[in-house]
Amino acid sequence: MVESILWLADFLQISPYPTEAYTVTTSFDDSIVNDKDAKINQQISLKGAGLQSRKRAIMESQDVDETTALEILAEIEQDEKVVTAGMVDAFGVD
Repeated sequence: MVESILWLADFLQISPYPTEAYTVTTSFDDSIVNDKDAKINQQISLKGAGLQSRKRAIMESQDVDETTALEILAEIEQDEKVVTAGMVDAFGVD
């Protein structure tokens, strides 16, 4: 299939056919087998039942590494900060 696409691109003068060796790598999304919504709902259930940490739930549901999950958690915590009247001075929030 890749050969056909490369040949067609060359034929239509979109891109010349490669003259050097190349490697093709594919990654299939198994959405039919692994429903993404079901995966997210499972993580929500595990977190709600106290069987999963927020960090681990983010890692599993969003398919990210620990560093990225911690960055997401920091963003969530920043968004969840509550500003009370005692925190506000004449110039805004302390």
